[in-house]
Amino acid sequence: MARLSSTPKRSDFRLPATAIIWGCATAMLAICLPLTDEPHQGNRGTIISLAILAGATVSTVAVWQSANRDLQFQISAADELKQLQERVIDLEAIASAGQLEWQRQPRPNADISGDLRSNRTEA
Repeated sequence: MARLSSTPKRSDFRLPATAIIWGCATAMLAICLPLTDEPHQGNRGTIISLAILAGATVSTVAVWQSANRDLQFQISAADELKQLQERVIDLEAIASAGQLEWQRQPRPNADISGDLRSNRTEA
C-alpha cells in the first residue's frame, strides 16, 4: 500500500502574532499619551489608552483561541486518517483470505463432468 504523505507542519504563529499585536499597541500608547496629556482634554487620554489595551487583549485572546481550534482539528483529522488506514488494512486482509479460500476449493474433475455428459446422452 502506498504511504500517504503527511501535510507539512506549519510553524506556530501565536507568539509572532502576539508580539506584533503588543508591539503595535505599545507604539500607539507611545504616540497617544504625549498627544493627550494636555489638561483641557480631560479623560480622553485615559479612555484611548484603555481602548488600546482592551483591543490588544481581545486580539491576543482571539489569536490563541483560533490556534487551539486548528490544533484540535488537526488532531481529529490525524485520528480519522489512522482509523481509515486500519480499515483498509483489515479489508485487504479479509479480501486476501477470501482469495486463498477460493483457490483452495476443489475444482470439478474431468471424470465427474464426463459422467454427467454420459448420463444425458443415455436418457
